Amino acid sequence: MSQVTSPQVLGSQLEPQRATLPSSASPGRSRLSRSLKWFGSALMLENVVLCMLYAGVLQFTLPYQVELLNPEDKVNNLGLVTAIGAVLSLVSGPIIGALSDQTRCSLGRRSPWLFFAALATPLCLAALAFAHTLSTIALGVALIQILLTGLGTIVAVVIPERVPVAHRGGLSSWLGLAGPIGTYLGTAIAVYFLRSPLRGCLTFSAITVITTLALAVLCREAPPPLSETDGFPRFAPLAFFSSFAMIDFRWVFISRFLILAAFCLVSGYQLYLLQDYVARSPGKTPLELSATLNIWLSISMTLAGMVAGTASDRLRRRNVLVFWSAIAISIATVLPLLLATTGGMFAYSIASGLGLGCYFAVDTALVADVLPDNKNGARDMGILNTAAAAPQILTPVLGVIIVNHLRGYTALLLTASLLAILSAVAIRAVRSIR
Repeated sequence: MSQVTSPQVLGSQLEPQRATLPSSASPGRSRLSRSLKWFGSALMLENVVLCMLYAGVLQFTLPYQVELLNPEDKVNNLGLVTAIGAVLSLVSGPIIGALSDQTRCSLGRRSPWLFFAALATPLCLAALAFAHTLSTIALGVALIQILLTGLGTIVAVVIPERVPVAHRGGLSSWLGLAGPIGTYLGTAIAVYFLRSPLRGCLTFSAITVITTLALAVLCREAPPPLSETDGFPRFAPLAFFSSFAMIDFRWVFISRFLILAAFCLVSGYQLYLLQDYVARSPGKTPLELSATLNIWLSISMTLAGMVAGTASDRLRRRNVLVFWSAIAISIATVLPLLLATTGGMFAYSIASGLGLGCYFAVDTALVADVLPDNKNGARDMGILNTAAAAPQILTPVLGVIIVNHLRGYTALLLTASLLAILSAVAIRAVRSIR
């Protein structure tokens, strides 16, 4: 008989009620560890694919399509379609999560939605690949944003449901590698198939379908008890946000929103900072420098993320690590003020990358630890993910106000630094996690 625990048994052993692993001498630990490795590998691949789609389709192919449609008005048109997609991502995450929580079938709650996402992916990608008007492009972006947001919510919630507390930090640091890997692969595929939308659509679709189906198989749960299938829960608008009654949930939401607002405020204006604020070294254009800064940011994020998650498991101090990561980001943001040169921007990219890598590696595990209950895990994870999506919509508006009506880019950097400090203060208010 195989020593590898079946996915269904894995689901029962890794219950969300903070299950703990058996001792290292126990045979059960060996079987569970192997299953956890398979499960973690599937999660890793799925996160890589999500990052591939964001980078390759939404960040690279979409601007190219919009520019071909109307080069003179490309900025406004791109802003319009991305704003529509961003608003839909805010709404769709919690709703799809809540529907997933209420799903009752023999495959459990999460697998049916993963199967559905695998089937819907080719259709959503084709809607954008063959769009030739602004309205059809907006429709394609809307469908892809709903797909990615819903898929991301389901993928995120299986961590607290299936992974024991003692292993969450290590898995989070491993998943942190998905960002740079997925961004590189997605951009490479998009560039290669830029003039062949059909082949690009088929390539992205095939990769997404395979990895999503693999995760759906490994994510199968034992059928819910009969007592949980008697009737379908009714939707109550006020109860939808009941998780905010838990004070630690509120503080984690606020902290995540503030730290991402701080990052987006600077990264969104990075090109303009290079053009209008810092003294540049000769030889490279602002666009080339911006690309180089992003590479160093990704490298430092990866290095920090690989260490931070595992360290949080061993030290059992997620709260403290997230606090100091936010402080590091705050300090990094003022470096261009102290050294308004290309070197200062490189120092900012490396320092903020280290802080962000540590923050996100530990934050994923910390978020899993503060989810109020198992019954509404996907809904609550979707709500927490809005704290990551909302800054992408709000910070461009805030940036315009600050740059145009306050003290320009100096005020922009100081505001970002203040937001990071407030994020650190908010995370220290969390009491249930050290």
